Amino acid sequence: MRRTLAFEVVVFVAVFAVGCASSSGTGSGEGGRGGGSGAAGTTGVGGSAGGGTGGGAAGTGGGAAGTGGGVSGGTGGATAGTSGGGAGGSTAGGGAGGTTAGTSGGAGRGGSGGTTGAAGTGGRGGTVGTGGTTGSGGAGGRGGAGGTAGTGAGGGAGTGGATASRCNAATPAAGTYFVDATAGRDTNDGATPATAWQTLTKVNGTTYQPGNAICFKAGSSWTGAFAPKGSGSAAAPIVVDQFGTGAKPRIAAGASDLQPLLLQSVQYWEVNNLELTNTKSAPGDYRGISVRGRDTGVLNHIYIRNCFVHDVTGVVNWIGGDTADDNPPWVKFQTGWDASKRTGGIVVEVESANGTKTWFNDVIIENNVVQDVSFGGIVFKQLPPDYGFGLPVVYLVWLGVVAMLYPVCRRYAELKARSRAWWLSYL
Repeated sequence: MRRTLAFEVVVFVAVFAVGCASSSGTGSGEGGRGGGSGAAGTTGVGGSAGGGTGGGAAGTGGGAAGTGGGVSGGTGGATAGTSGGGAGGSTAGGGAGGTTAGTSGGAGRGGSGGTTGAAGTGGRGGTVGTGGTTGSGGAGGRGGAGGTAGTGAGGGAGTGGATASRCNAATPAAGTYFVDATAGRDTNDGATPATAWQTLTKVNGTTYQPGNAICFKAGSSWTGAFAPKGSGSAAAPIVVDQFGTGAKPRIAAGASDLQPLLLQSVQYWEVNNLELTNTKSAPGDYRGISVRGRDTGVLNHIYIRNCFVHDVTGVVNWIGGDTADDNPPWVKFQTGWDASKRTGGIVVEVESANGTKTWFNDVIIENNVVQDVSFGGIVFKQLPPDYGFGLPVVYLVWLGVVAMLYPVCRRYAELKARSRAWWLSYL
């Protein structure tokens, strides 16, 4: 850029030195305070030539004299301007840029119009601009008055929170049982990871108490069914979880198992971080997790969290429908209430042999992954506790119906004995 601009200025000066005569115009241009005042310009109507562009980069010097007038003055230069002013032009021109170094000058004002002036002299170097004074800091604001203390009663206890797991405590608490499919032994006491049990048979053979914990080794796997006994309490549920780091402990149902995890007529259990699967060669009455109540009344606090239940080969049974639409072995119709809709991933249901009302209260199933299961992903199958009548009422109604029909049936029997009508033999 500097080399090109210098060449243009030299050519411009040469042309005007040969072909232009000066006239009386005085073009007193002041180059940017990076250029000084220029000499007379040429026949031009006043416009301002550009001054030197000093500043951060080297200034490019003043503009050529008499170039028809620039619009704005040059800016002052913080560093040296390079070119001197050129000869006066034939048109109106401002002062040429300075040949001396301009430093930090302000913006140059355009030169006034001249008439056919001679070459402008070098512009005067701009003076260094001074910095502004530092402003003083504002006074600090006055502090606000203190607010009064707020009052209010504390909130009540939250519900449904998970009980803290004891499976990874530095020192295992009493009542904590560890199970390791590889390094464990059923002859161990199960009280520490180093003395863990090994098999599901050993685990199922213990009746657990409130506050106990069953801890399966992360990354271990078992084949069979986990069907623990015993119940916790509202203050101390029984917790199932993993110990160590790695994949969730895996339980796959055996060939004769209907589900890999069964909670039968127990309460206050929390099951966490297990992988459960039940793959069979043909569909049947299969589940991943079965939570079942039978003739026990209310069953409380069953929590299932963060489990992975998958690949359950359950049959699809419908209550009613038309058996002509059966699609064996997968789909069957007219199977009734008890046999229908009880297969799949996680199934909660009640059943009865003696008519005792049974129902679940406070069941939480959350943050689980259930995939590739049949019939349903999560099935909750129970009637409200106030639904229907108890067995004594049913018996009384049945006896009443029999008593009402007895006279009718007796009269009909007498009619058949007296009459020989052929059609009565069909009734």
